[in-house]
Amino acid sequence: MDQIHGGHSSAIRRLSPRCLEVVELAARGLGNKQIAWELGVEVATVATHLARSRAKLGLPTRLRLIQELAAVRDRPPLHPTRPLSSVEIEVAIAALEGKSTIQIARERGRAYRTVANQLASVYRKLGIGSRLELAARWPVERGPVRVAA
Repeated sequence: MDQIHGGHSSAIRRLSPRCLEVVELAARGLGNKQIAWELGVEVATVATHLARSRAKLGLPTRLRLIQELAAVRDRPPLHPTRPLSSVEIEVAIAALEGKSTIQIARERGRAYRTVANQLASVYRKLGIGSRLELAARWPVERGPVRVAA
């Protein structure tokens, strides 16, 4: 199977135009209901297109699908309004790895609310609103944004 990692877009080209459209909207941070409304289709149809796209590309999750799409698109790097702290970067990377807020809190030995606040701070500084937007705009392959001193 073609790899789309590292800027090779041949695998992405195998997606149908509708699948690509659905993935693009998901990459903008829209949920299935919002995508369905935007395209005038059923929510189940959106879920089917996302599942087909993941299957064609051999990707296990929606998050990885969005990260791979972002890797082949020339998206501008994130320029935070303020630099992220090293803790915020670690929490953001854990979120990008697909870990839930509860999992991150347990691994870090912190309260759930502390980690939720740290993620909210990351979103605010980066001008984004969700994990999906984080994945779309800051793929793991590009590395972390600059760290506060």
